[in-house]
Amino acid sequence: MSQSEFYSRFSSVVARHSGIILELPYEIPRGWVAYRIFFNEELMGVATFPTSSQWAMAIDELRDERTDRSSVLTIRCSML
Repeated sequence: MSQSEFYSRFSSVVARHSGIILELPYEIPRGWVAYRIFFNEELMGVATFPTSSQWAMAIDELRDERTDRSSVLTIRCSML
């Protein structure tokens, strides 16, 4: 996956969900990546996915479980 494809996928996720803050590394991570998921700075869990499409689906599911759309979702990703 190219750098532009990587950021394009993340941008499309952000566009669908208000209140999402992404903290991504400067370089595209290779291999498995850990995504620490926070709602209003409370750690909700850690997810690991090899692709951004799987990440996007998981965020869709997580967001659907939340009724409060004003909450701030922060994703911090790092290499495992």
